[in-house]
Amino acid sequence: MLERTACFGTCPIYKIEIYAEGNGIFTGTKYVEKIGVLKFNITTLQVKEIIDFAKEINFRNMEERYYEPITDLPTTYIRIEEKIIEDYFGAPRKLKELENLIDQIVFNAI
Repeated sequence: MLERTACFGTCPIYKIEIYAEGNGIFTGTKYVEKIGVLKFNITTLQVKEIIDFAKEINFRNMEERYYEPITDLPTTYIRIEEKIIEDYFGAPRKLKELENLIDQIVFNAI
């Protein structure tokens, strides 16, 4: 699961759910090209690419929350298996790369 929340401006607001078989649900709320609930499919190789990259960057052992007391930033929540990370500010570059990989794969599928 990847979810991006609102800011005071035009930050994209959406949620992505991907299941092991490659099927998924995209819910676009605001400031995204597609608004509403859309079902999509990605390949099992793409699911493996996401999981493999998460393992490579040691996702399981990252902090559960990256936060600084700054206002007006969107929050990104990412869950892989049972691990959830809240990314507001200050997350490692590799976590951002994982978030962007998921976006890239899903936005090409919807």
